[in-house]
Amino acid sequence: MIGYVVQGALLGGGAGCLIPTYMSERFPTEVRATASAFCYHLGTIFGGVVPPAVTYFAVSHNLGFSIPMLIGCVVGGASW
Repeated sequence: MIGYVVQGALLGGGAGCLIPTYMSERFPTEVRATASAFCYHLGTIFGGVVPPAVTYFAVSHNLGFSIPMLIGCVVGGASW
């Protein structure tokens, strides 16, 4: 766990192309391709919820899109 934190802090995402090469070694042979692809794309999977959520808050609370998008950017920046 400490190694992943150090890698993320020092490389700043520059080694993103290398992640799938050793991620497949973390899983059993039967599920290597599926498990590593799922883990690698979790951000895309959860990111697909953002546009419907922003649209819901913009329409149901009569806020327009700027305020829900600002809140989403602040939350995303804080989580990053």
